[in-house]
Amino acid sequence: MSKKTVLNQKIAHSSRQRRARRGLTLVEMLIAVALTLVLMGTVASIFASVSGSIANRRSSMEMNTQLAHVRNVLASDLRGATCTALPWQRPEASQGYFEIVEGLYCDFYPSALTDGIPGNGELEVGSSTIPTGLQPGSETVGAYVQNLGGPNATASNGLGDYDDILAFTTRNESEPFVGRVPQGNRLGDGSQENFSRWGYTTSQSPLAEVIWFAVENPPYDTGGLMGEAGFRTIYRRALIIAPWLDYSYSNYSATGGPVSRPGVLRILDGQNDESEIDEADAALVAFQERYDISARIEFDRTVDPGNGGTWVIKANTLADLTKREHRYEHHGHVVSSGNDGKTFPFNMMSAGNGMSPGQITIVPDDTVSNGSGANIIPVLEGQAVQQFDIRSGGTGYIGRPFAHTDGNATARVMVDEGGVIRYATTGLVPLGQIGPRQSRRGEDLMLSQALAFDVQVYDPEAPVYLNNATNTTLTPADAGYRFSATQPSTRVSSGAYVDLGYRNLHAEVARRLNAPIVVLSSIDSPFVDPPSFQSQLGDGRLTRVYDTWSLHYENNGIDEDRDGLVDEGTNGFDDPGVYYDANGNPTTAIRLGVDDPGEYETAPPYNTPLRAVQVRLRVYEPDSGQIREVTVRQHFVPE
Repeated sequence: MSKKTVLNQKIAHSSRQRRARRGLTLVEMLIAVALTLVLMGTVASIFASVSGSIANRRSSMEMNTQLAHVRNVLASDLRGATCTALPWQRPEASQGYFEIVEGLYCDFYPSALTDGIPGNGELEVGSSTIPTGLQPGSETVGAYVQNLGGPNATASNGLGDYDDILAFTTRNESEPFVGRVPQGNRLGDGSQENFSRWGYTTSQSPLAEVIWFAVENPPYDTGGLMGEAGFRTIYRRALIIAPWLDYSYSNYSATGGPVSRPGVLRILDGQNDESEIDEADAALVAFQERYDISARIEFDRTVDPGNGGTWVIKANTLADLTKREHRYEHHGHVVSSGNDGKTFPFNMMSAGNGMSPGQITIVPDDTVSNGSGANIIPVLEGQAVQQFDIRSGGTGYIGRPFAHTDGNATARVMVDEGGVIRYATTGLVPLGQIGPRQSRRGEDLMLSQALAFDVQVYDPEAPVYLNNATNTTLTPADAGYRFSATQPSTRVSSGAYVDLGYRNLHAEVARRLNAPIVVLSSIDSPFVDPPSFQSQLGDGRLTRVYDTWSLHYENNGIDEDRDGLVDEGTNGFDDPGVYYDANGNPTTAIRLGVDDPGEYETAPPYNTPLRAVQVRLRVYEPDSGQIREVTVRQHFVPE
């Protein structure tokens, strides 16, 4: 190889080395950075999308799991129902009871917060997260558009019926019910410890009184007790039936010796006046906030006999629970001419009159509140009220007081940790604060972010129509059902799950929404009308009740119908009775012989067997924006 060739190779190699050592230009760096950012953005977007999808899926799975659990608990409770769902139960049969309370609201009139009526706390159209699929202010019902109050109303059609109550006695032998019972309630000498210092342990029973209900979150600040306005929270109280509990309180009074019997849970110290029913009710409310026992108040003359007896809280049996006055929150407290009393029919929930607005009397358990006594305060239903502290200067016991009105409306309040009444309602309220540093809040909670808790009964005679104009099948649970009488419609079948008293319900909803009122006069089915007036369970706000009832009202020595005759249906005489003509109108007459059913002082609200019940639970998962609904049905017809 010539020297020239070798030189040329060295020059070329050196040139390649110089080119290899040369850095990137600015343009090349910008391009590289841009490509890197695009790649990172794509990866981040994919990661965020996958993470969001996983989070939504996890939220959806958690919601489904929770909903499935609640469905299973409710189904188990219903399967174990001890009562045969036939009216006129006899207490001595020890079957317990089955009761449904149907409130005013329904799927096509779900809440006062969405009706557009000023002054009742409408939901904010722009900020409410309650799901909706319609334009605010209108809802299409077949060929008719019903006005929901114009632009001030939100068409939150994800909401449904929520103000129903399901209460009954149930049995579960494989998984007994567990609840709190008193502990540390006796002193060394056998006398009763002050109630504020009682402790608790747990006990179990195969029998329980179970109550399912929902509370709507109000549109104002409740001090953290409740969530976003309009959503509902579903609760379940399970009170064990344990009449064997025996604390054998002794050395109670100067008479000495044992003074209590099995089943006596608490002796109300110093309440020897049989007329102090409001204070006894207050003690019962405080007791059932702390302990999970089905119980009642009773004036017992064998306890503290030296003073003529005293009020006690006593555990219920199934026979006791056949009677309405012994069930959970059936106080039936009415003030008439300044006198307090428990009055038939012992409403569990009734808007009645005198509640909104009205005066609520607050009665604390004075055995632990230093004798603070009763206070009367003005309350608007569903609105926060002034502070009411039962601790007498900030010391001592905090607990939910007993509340009642002067009218026949029920009243209940929720109290926060500072003794402030944050919520008043004619329905039920959940567990709350039970002491200065003790709370049971959330122990009875089953579902939050709920949209509906709807209890319906099966009516085998309820007509089902086909709207020929829209080709839509309509049952009494549909908003357009009332127009089936005026629009071209065809009756296609019978039998549907219905709200109690659905004839008047449709008319009342139409009246409230300022819509055409169509009377469903041609329908004749067991549950189409309000409760029998002899049951005294109807009121001006359309509260309707199904109850298996008790025959003891006909031979208990009390004049329930206040006509001057006592137990005329079983007294052996042919007394005036109440009878119905072909149009269902009552008339009073003497007919059909001695002690016929028309002479009875009372009557079941619906004197017909309950074939089946249906409960719909609807919840909303805000992260995924999904709605889930499950339906639980229980049939009572023997197979």
